[in-house]
Amino acid sequence: CIFTSDQNLHSTSDAIVFRGRRLPKVEFPPRLAHQKWIFYETESPHKTWMFANLTKYNGVFNMTSTYAADSHIPLTRMKYCHRDWHIYNGLSGEDFAVKKRRDVAWFVSRCLTQSGRGDYVKELQEHIKVDIYGKCGDKQCGSNARDDDCDKTRGCCIYKFYLSFSEKLWKVLNLNVVPVVMGGVEYSNIMPKDSFIDVRDFDSAKDLAKYISYLNNNDTAY
Repeated sequence: CIFTSDQNLHSTSDAIVFRGRRLPKVEFPPRLAHQKWIFYETESPHKTWMFANLTKYNGVFNMTSTYAADSHIPLTRMKYCHRDWHIYNGLSGEDFAVKKRRDVAWFVSRCLTQSGRGDYVKELQEHIKVDIYGKCGDKQCGSNARDDDCDKTRGCCIYKFYLSFSEKLWKVLNLNVVPVVMGGVEYSNIMPKDSFIDVRDFDSAKDLAKYISYLNNNDTAY
């Protein structure tokens, strides 16, 4: 398979990939009968619709390539995580709570979101300490550090809990931190049920804070 950005090869290509949010600026080439036209987008529908009215493109594309698991060509690097029982049983005596901060960490650069996650975190902060790094908080990872760098260097591994309210869930799996997830995904379909905390399992942020406090005071349960 050869991928090219040379638009002069349009007539000899088997497929053409179009970036969803840039569709209003695209000059569509003549459509050839043998070609597949693929709608490609890495961002969420909310962010895509900010740039493109997608109703104008109904019936235009043959295939999709997005982060959705049911996309024709899913972009997700990891779709499912399964427990390796050999490794799991070997960690039975490990103390994952030792030398870790009892606070909750959150690395975030986009403050206003459709999900309202910022409001949820504000409510959570009324009951438990949350350290916020990046543009939306008062803590920094370093003068030249990007958010992604923060995840792997200064941040998550010194905390017990991390707010994984985005794709950062995949970035913290190897850091021995418990991810707290928020979203429309059924997370138990892609990860073992006891490997994360889902905010939807709690009636309020206060109830979630109580559960985190319980785990903070019970290393065995943590």
